[in-house]
Amino acid sequence: MTNMAFRTLLPHASLAFSIKLLGAIVGLIVSFYITRLLGAKDAGIYFLALSFMTFPVALCSLGLNNTVLKLISAYMEDQKFAQINAIFNKSTSWVILASLTFTVIICYFSSFIARNIFNKPDLDAVLVAISFSLIFTCTFNLHGHAIQALRKIKLAMIVMGLAHNIFLLVLLLLFSGVDLDGVAFSYSLAAFLTMLLGYIVWRRYKSPTKASYVKNQVILKSSIPMLVIHLVAQVNAQSSILLLGTWHSSASVAYFAVSVKVASLIGFILMAVNRVVAPDFSVLYATKKYDQLAEKVRHSSVLMIIFSLPLLVFCLFFPEWILSFFGEDFVDAKNSLRILALSQFLYVASGNVNLLLQMTGHEKVLRDNIIISGLFGIVIGAIIIPAHSILGSAISSAIALTMCNLLSCYQVKKNLNINMFKLW
Repeated sequence: MTNMAFRTLLPHASLAFSIKLLGAIVGLIVSFYITRLLGAKDAGIYFLALSFMTFPVALCSLGLNNTVLKLISAYMEDQKFAQINAIFNKSTSWVILASLTFTVIICYFSSFIARNIFNKPDLDAVLVAISFSLIFTCTFNLHGHAIQALRKIKLAMIVMGLAHNIFLLVLLLLFSGVDLDGVAFSYSLAAFLTMLLGYIVWRRYKSPTKASYVKNQVILKSSIPMLVIHLVAQVNAQSSILLLGTWHSSASVAYFAVSVKVASLIGFILMAVNRVVAPDFSVLYATKKYDQLAEKVRHSSVLMIIFSLPLLVFCLFFPEWILSFFGEDFVDAKNSLRILALSQFLYVASGNVNLLLQMTGHEKVLRDNIIISGLFGIVIGAIIIPAHSILGSAISSAIALTMCNLLSCYQVKKNLNINMFKLW
């Protein structure tokens, strides 16, 4: 590992981590405020609605987020600005059309979903209110990835993470005392404001070059496998909380959701570093600079382990103290937090394997990994969650996440000859 390369990556990764950590802290503050405002029961309904909405968000994104990131990064290297604008315009129009369609569908079937699937009538109005965020969330995520491809990492991270949480917190404070439906509406309004911010940033930094014509196949070749990846990844991430909501109380959902948010602080380190290195992975692979690619992967892995270890120790030894901020009842989820934190650390320690497979044309390999681990996690969850509630959700979630990353580590070694366990 060269000192110069490490010193080059360190400041960018540190800045990305700082912004991501700030966004996560603001997100935790929002969760804390909502649990105190609504109580465990109604907060559980809200978190359940958010978990359900991750699937429409994944579907309506059409696999375009990382496709846009990969294609625009490559075109930026060759300064093909007309193609960049064409990809952005076409992708945005597709996402908006898909989001509008599914918003109507969710509103129409919200009562059926709330009463017949989850047996929670209060979920009906909340789903309707949050469904309006679908078009805004999908659009600002797409724009954020496009901004990231322009190498405006700091602004991209603000658009994709920090801004929405800040807008939501400000709205909740402005409309203090709102009920469950008001919180859901505030979430959608915050998403709208974030979408406006993302579009303004894109307009500020994009090339004025007139968009050229880009064949649909250029985009779809990558986006279709990535759509499957995104959908099944959401199954991995959200199946535990949805199964928990099916068999147990709304309060249990709130306890588990808060544990997930706290443990995810560790995983955010990987997401932060990915924002920095993703364009480099795409460019280095496209230009056949495989040795530099392997070196970049190892540098980022070392940084992520260094950053994540203190957070892991804190979650393992002080879970009661952390969870007590959300309410004394939340301390019951202390063992779940420990399990989730350990799985997130293993997720970080295994490196940028999933992103690496996506940025190097191995989307189908990653798709298969996620499907296998996702199905396995669902089966385990269906067996143990009914009897073991929150703890069962944590175990099934941890197994699925760890299994997926081990499979990806194997595939990275097989296809790219990069050993993720060799850091030096």
